[in-house]
Amino acid sequence: MAVMEDAPPTPGWEMYTGDRKTAGPFENRILYAMCRDNPAHGDAYVTAGKITAIGRIYAAAPERGAGSGRETGLLADAIAARLVNSPLDEGLQAIAISDGFSESNRAQVVAAHQLLVDEIAIATFGWSKSFDNEGWLPRTQGSFASKYLHFHRPNAFPIMDSYAKAGLVCVGLNGPFDTYELFCAGFARHVEKRVAGWTPRSIDTALVIRGRAHQDRTSTSCRACGTAFVRRQRKKKSAGNGG
Repeated sequence: MAVMEDAPPTPGWEMYTGDRKTAGPFENRILYAMCRDNPAHGDAYVTAGKITAIGRIYAAAPERGAGSGRETGLLADAIAARLVNSPLDEGLQAIAISDGFSESNRAQVVAAHQLLVDEIAIATFGWSKSFDNEGWLPRTQGSFASKYLHFHRPNAFPIMDSYAKAGLVCVGLNGPFDTYELFCAGFARHVEKRVAGWTPRSIDTALVIRGRAHQDRTSTSCRACGTAFVRRQRKKKSAGNGG
């Protein structure tokens, strides 16, 4: 299947850091500028700052579900230390800022995302006291990784979160979208017939709006797509013997 081979022109850093419509909220412009000016991961001090800023602003900090640390250092510092010697920079350098999300680079995008997810997991295992509990596993940081990478290559990395996934369902696509690979496949199907002018940021904004509507169960059906919601009936409490 040919997907997005006639890719639209992609905005450059000057648009993401200076244009409100392209960047979205003002804090996005700050994050884009931060990653534009500090793209590499050789300095753990800088990388920890990027991890902290993106994670907190986007409510996706890797600390969520990671337990408490063995020492006083932050998990962001442990992740940053691992990324110093990781091949993440090589993966990002292979994708130019002008490269839009397309069928030709989707495998590269997914591979870079998986690399970051794996590095975060390894760092978390070494940092968290919870690792001492048999069977404990840290939360998979797929959403954070997509957001972190998006701010380094905004034209190539779609943001994956619960709203975006629900948005894909709301526009009529069948999932599952549990992994970034599956999410990107759904994202590709969603944009393959779109005309020039879209970016991952603009599509993300539209998907989030649809996703929020689709997850709003205050009505009997989705206000955006009309899908009827199936409400689970609460189990009736068994009557006691009164004794």
